[in-house]
Amino acid sequence: MPQSENKKAGPHGATRILVDYFCFTVSFDEFMDYPDKDKLSVYVPERIEKKFFLSGLEFQERRGMYGYNCSRWYDGIVYAYGGNNTIYIQMSGTGCRTWETIHPGLTWEKWIQYLQTTYATLHISRLDIACDTFGKLKLKTVQAYTRAGKYISRWKTFLIQEGSAEMAVIWGSSKSDFRLRIYDKTLEREVKGSVDADKVPRDWVRCEFQLRNDAAASFIRNWQVNGSIGATFMGIMRNQLLYVSQYDGKNRDRATVAPWWDRLLGDAVQIRMAYDAGKDYNFDSLKRYIFHQAGSSIKAYLAIMDGDFTPLLQGVRMAALNDRQTELIRSAQEQRREWQAKQIEYN
Repeated sequence: MPQSENKKAGPHGATRILVDYFCFTVSFDEFMDYPDKDKLSVYVPERIEKKFFLSGLEFQERRGMYGYNCSRWYDGIVYAYGGNNTIYIQMSGTGCRTWETIHPGLTWEKWIQYLQTTYATLHISRLDIACDTFGKLKLKTVQAYTRAGKYISRWKTFLIQEGSAEMAVIWGSSKSDFRLRIYDKTLEREVKGSVDADKVPRDWVRCEFQLRNDAAASFIRNWQVNGSIGATFMGIMRNQLLYVSQYDGKNRDRATVAPWWDRLLGDAVQIRMAYDAGKDYNFDSLKRYIFHQAGSSIKAYLAIMDGDFTPLLQGVRMAALNDRQTELIRSAQEQRREWQAKQIEYN
């Protein structure tokens, strides 16, 4: 698959990073402008498929979902509209592979950047990033270390699943915007009874970030800064979870990382998630306010000014920042300096 990253060649000891779930919404008003309301039922699907590069696929009508009146499905890709002022696009793991097949020259980086620059109201509600390992991890070892408390984790909760149908360790609450699931992918495929069961790779363990809303936006920002989905995944993993062979319970920097976990992380530089789930105000809430609440006022102002940004920028420069905004700027600048310093040290 051209859009995944293989860190090491060969069937054993290899890792592969890929996008495995992607959901987003954009405002219906942002690209719909059709005077003949009687023909909207035909026009809307054509417009959606054209704008999101889905034309030519044999979509099937489905019942409405998540409060939307209409939805259409094709091989893991679903879009929904009607009854809501947004359009919803969902790509499951199968849908992500379908997307890669029909757009072999369009990387996920370029696709997401296109959406960001084209739609001011874009909101990415879910992004799953999977790291497939083949022979690098043993699920029983991960479970044993977790059970024994031999870890340093920024997640407060975990769940160990052990049985004939599923083997996994899940970090983070089911209500959290950021979870990690480490599970036996070989077992999952065998239980599902794949038609190519004899071709299912052995020792296939998947580590998967399940990111929603601000957490998804944070991962994407880090990805765009360092230019590598693999480095971003491993850097955030190094920050979020360490399995250790020695740890005094106080000094993280002095802990001895378990060799098998250290081999997985490689030389990745630690990356902090650039958001705080416990804070109500962060960069993404700021962005949502600008585009969702103030966006129409800004648009009206620019229309009145015939598109001249100069008076708007002059007015913005004179605006006073409140304490939350000042702290947000300070935090963002500090994170940027930390990242740059680590890059210099690494290089």
